[in-house]
Amino acid sequence: MNTLLKKIIQTCSVPGNAIYLRDLLVDELQKYGKIYHSKWTSFYCAHNKNSKKKKRNIVVTAHMDSPGFIVKNIEDDGRITIISLGGLSPGLMDTRSVILRTTSKTYEGIITLNEKEETDRRMATYSGFFGFSSQKEAEKKGVRVGDSVCFHSPIITMPNKFIAAPHLDNRLGIFLLVDIAKQLRDEDLDCNVYFAATDCEEMGGRGAKILANMIEPDIAICLDATYEEGNVKMGDGPVLTLADASVLLPTSVRDAVGEIAAQDKIPLQYEVYNYAGTDAKDFKDIGAGCLTLCLLIATLNNHSPHEICSLKDIEYTKKLVCSIIKSELAV
Repeated sequence: MNTLLKKIIQTCSVPGNAIYLRDLLVDELQKYGKIYHSKWTSFYCAHNKNSKKKKRNIVVTAHMDSPGFIVKNIEDDGRITIISLGGLSPGLMDTRSVILRTTSKTYEGIITLNEKEETDRRMATYSGFFGFSSQKEAEKKGVRVGDSVCFHSPIITMPNKFIAAPHLDNRLGIFLLVDIAKQLRDEDLDCNVYFAATDCEEMGGRGAKILANMIEPDIAICLDATYEEGNVKMGDGPVLTLADASVLLPTSVRDAVGEIAAQDKIPLQYEVYNYAGTDAKDFKDIGAGCLTLCLLIATLNNHSPHEICSLKDIEYTKKLVCSIIKSELAV
């Protein structure tokens, strides 16, 4: 398994606290262009921008945050009350292994759902046991209200290039940002290319709004995860979103992307929803309008400690994004 992908998956990054993953990404992406930070956690890398006049600005973007938890209270007996951030089903979160990240240290522990019949994630609370004997001890060890808690599950490698791990939504997209930047490093492109890492997609998409205004792209390619369901299968290539709550692609764009994929023998799948969405919603209406493509990787058990994907889809998606950037669609 790729060492960088493993490191990205294992880095704690929940909505509102993506600084550790951001720092890792900045170290990687600064090899391929100049880094520009927003006033929040989100940032972008100007990969192919130079004095030569380019026709279009293209951004490849992925969100750094995965669903997780935040400390709500430190109880007298040292247990930690936490609530979820992002779309986590309470019934699936009972008795889970987690990591509590303070400002300077991490602690492993187990969370349990306080009200076993609770189904509303906005109301669910969890009790975290990290071995502290009292509130005083927890506070002495640096635990504070607002600290982050994330899943602590192993990465499992399986036959036929499948893996199971937490946080694949959207560490797969984050890994692709670096991998695509590396692939295009020495290309003389007819467009300016930016690689953008956003925050808070799982809680409303604040980071995407900020970067969309900073870059004002003509084309945005949003990398994210989706569900294996219906005709969408893991290992059968990236999934192009034709419709959801954030985008509605013209059939001409569908056909153009499909032709690019066919020419380079890249398998391509399609999905259609009338609900849900991605960071795409914050790019499509920027400036005079931005052509926004959602290229997603199919997963099982999305938003859980044991998400599953095919590593083949990472390669397929990288190839398709590079082909789109080098195509007439980007000129």
